[in-house]
Amino acid sequence: MSVLEAYRRPKVEQSSEFEGIDYLHSPRSEQEFQKDLESLLREYLRVPSVYEAYLTTDGYLVDHDGNKLADMVEDAVIKRIGQKGYERTWAETAGVFALQALYGLSTERDLVVLASPPGSEEEGFAKEGQKMSMTGISLIKILADGRKMITTYTIPLPEIEIEDHIKILGKVVDDQVFETVVGLDYGDTPDRHLVSRPIRIIGGRDVKSEDTLAKALGYANFEALEEKVKLALELEGDLSSQMRRMGLTSFIAKQIISYRNKQDEDGLRIVGKVTKMVFSLEASGEYRGWDLWKMIDEFKGVVKGFRLQEESIVQAQRKPSDQLSIDLVTALYTRMQSNRQAQTILSGSSCGSSGEWQDMFNKDWRNVTDFSKQNILQDVLGNEDETYSFDHDGKCVVCKLDPKKLGPCQICEECDQKIRAQVE
Repeated sequence: MSVLEAYRRPKVEQSSEFEGIDYLHSPRSEQEFQKDLESLLREYLRVPSVYEAYLTTDGYLVDHDGNKLADMVEDAVIKRIGQKGYERTWAETAGVFALQALYGLSTERDLVVLASPPGSEEEGFAKEGQKMSMTGISLIKILADGRKMITTYTIPLPEIEIEDHIKILGKVVDDQVFETVVGLDYGDTPDRHLVSRPIRIIGGRDVKSEDTLAKALGYANFEALEEKVKLALELEGDLSSQMRRMGLTSFIAKQIISYRNKQDEDGLRIVGKVTKMVFSLEASGEYRGWDLWKMIDEFKGVVKGFRLQEESIVQAQRKPSDQLSIDLVTALYTRMQSNRQAQTILSGSSCGSSGEWQDMFNKDWRNVTDFSKQNILQDVLGNEDETYSFDHDGKCVVCKLDPKKLGPCQICEECDQKIRAQVE
């Protein structure tokens, strides 16, 4: 089935997000899952993120291991057929193909920009007071082998109207020469229109259009935006914040890989929903001062507690450790219940609302949707290689020792092994 044929399938009102079961056969590696999770956490924290991909000499957008975007994007779309908000998803997909085309035309002097306003409430996306727009800024670097490295900065912009988003793009384009693509007519759905039509500003780097855009998005200049990306996971007054956040995402990525390899469907679903809740609480400051190992123990205990709730074991026959895990689920519910900011963050994800947060604690939790990528571009960039090298020197984000041999997530081998030992 082609993407166009998939688009013509009839609409069905269902969930707006992926189920955790989708990770059961995902080819994404531990490293890619870590990027996935860090991107989600940054979205909840409402801070910018950065992602790298490559354009091959024959025009394909690929990940670090050469997996073609074009080979995977159709499957990502087809899996969402019949889900609520599918038309928005297809518009995002059209935007990915348009990006690939514009990257092919671009030189290092050009700037490629994509606006991604939130979808409508009717399609299962965030309600008023919870909306988040995203703006992607792509820089192009031509490598010695002829490939192009595409570095995309994604900047969140809370509660901005689509008209204002368009005005920001207008400021950047101004009288510069630019081009976009001709696509489907989305009529009265301007969010789909914007997300399907990236803009290539020809010679934009020559006149520092990236500075103009960064300033319009609330930064002094593009350099300040880059600095924010580097420091965004550090919380002022909380020395453990970066260690906790980077280490936790590393642990969850390893746990996802473990459950996927075991074909553990319930494990994947539970990890998905616990991740969303813990990230929303982290973003609201609930875990300020906690260290990584306490955070991992909490996460593991809550996951076990959700499992135990489904087992037919009477309370009198449970082990003390079992009851402790169930108590941790209750404590998580209490935290969510008393934290309005976390509730707002959880329902305001750009992936679409998961419904009422209380639904995540229902008996029939298997019907609750899982976390997914903030956009389809990152959703389809996966790889099958589950090993990585500790091949460069620097300061480990977990133990803070320097110099250490680091892996791709800036974690040293010793800390990586300690985190891996916590995985079930």
